[in-house]
Amino acid sequence: MNVQDPLISCLCISKGNPSFLKTIIDCFISQTYPRKELIIIYEGSNDFLETLDHSEHNIKTYQVALTPKKTLGDLRNMAVSNAEGEYVCQWDDDDWYHKDRLLNQYNYSKTDNCAGSILNRWLVYDKSEEVAYLSNERLWEGSILCQKEPMLQSKYESLSIGEDTSVIEYLDSNKLLQHMPSSAHLYIYTYHGKNTWDHQHWSRIFDYSTRLSETQSEIVEKILNGQLNCSEGSLILDDLFSDVYTLIL
Repeated sequence: MNVQDPLISCLCISKGNPSFLKTIIDCFISQTYPRKELIIIYEGSNDFLETLDHSEHNIKTYQVALTPKKTLGDLRNMAVSNAEGEYVCQWDDDDWYHKDRLLNQYNYSKTDNCAGSILNRWLVYDKSEEVAYLSNERLWEGSILCQKEPMLQSKYESLSIGEDTSVIEYLDSNKLLQHMPSSAHLYIYTYHGKNTWDHQHWSRIFDYSTRLSETQSEIVEKILNGQLNCSEGSLILDDLFSDVYTLIL
């Protein structure tokens, strides 16, 4: 570990699904970036998290009472406030992350002395249809990695949906974000039927995205189903990615 590397806090707001949590914890532990912590905030009780061994991998959990009910934006702000890192990274519990996500995004954020970085494409998986896509080009809010201080200056809105839009608009309008091209393989955004956004929202994403081949979709499915761990899945996606990106070049 290089003591000069800043600590990055990965921030997870969890609904408590153990299979999702096992996946994102595996992705966190597998990160090639050395100095990191995972903060998981959850409401109510959760047997999996409450029996989790936190000590070995710098994982911290915070239980929040179910009442009074807090919005997703409130919980995200709580996570940022509890982060000890100089940088924070959104780490949603129902998606998947390449082992080099933190390393690549941190290195990219230092270009032109920006405060952070964000993906302008990522992979999208429709679990109901077992189909993977290369997304359309935009700033994907959930992929944010940024210095903590600007995130404290522009807090998440107290909303349960769309809470992160204004944060990204603030950061981008102040030229604090590097947009990362050719990095869609770092993140798989997953529709599973119980997401924050409804199916109509996801249908629009699928419509604007580029459908991948059956073989490519099967690889993504194996990664998400745990048939491949994070390190194995990352290596396969590295090989797959050059073929995927030719679809839009």
